[in-house]
Amino acid sequence: MEKVIKQLEPDVVIWSLMNGEKENVLIDIGLTNVLAAIQKDTKLIYISTDALFVDGIGDYIEADQKGSLPKDAPLSTYVNAKRRAESIIKRRHVNHVILRTSPLYGEDFNQNIEQRTQRILIQIKEKQYTEATQNLYKTFVHVHDLAKAILEISVKEYTGILHLGPMQNESYYTFYKKRLKQLGYDNSVIQPHFIKEGEIP
Repeated sequence: MEKVIKQLEPDVVIWSLMNGEKENVLIDIGLTNVLAAIQKDTKLIYISTDALFVDGIGDYIEADQKGSLPKDAPLSTYVNAKRRAESIIKRRHVNHVILRTSPLYGEDFNQNIEQRTQRILIQIKEKQYTEATQNLYKTFVHVHDLAKAILEISVKEYTGILHLGPMQNESYYTFYKKRLKQLGYDNSVIQPHFIKEGEIP
């Protein structure tokens, strides 16, 4: 990593890696090595997550308190590693922008759609229907909008934390209804599901 950084001498480094089950390894080894290799005036843009807010209240601002998840909770490795990464970056590299974003959707470089929607399509194929939560809300972010924001931020003087997403949130149910219609599928096969208070979706 140090050799590559020295060869490229980048003005900006964008960290967009994730690996849910091994996120802690990415942070403890990968991010630590990147921070050791880059110059102090190199801008680091780190893609983080709104999943850091574990209390479920919503409408968070950048200064709100982050939480952590117990080890046996789903996504605990991912969420807790992202939380630790933010703290490491703030402590070790002044010239940074931490972008917290909600679930992403859209096509990748090879025109493959996001795994979240792929799972829904598989469920529909297997059972002829699927369920999506109607009382859990997110601000879903199109990957192209995220890319444009990253490019814009890369040339700005700003440092600190930014929340990135649309102004309006929506439920997983309404999101998947729209998403399937966009992709040319019959969206009537999606049924609303309601989670109870305290239930983990």
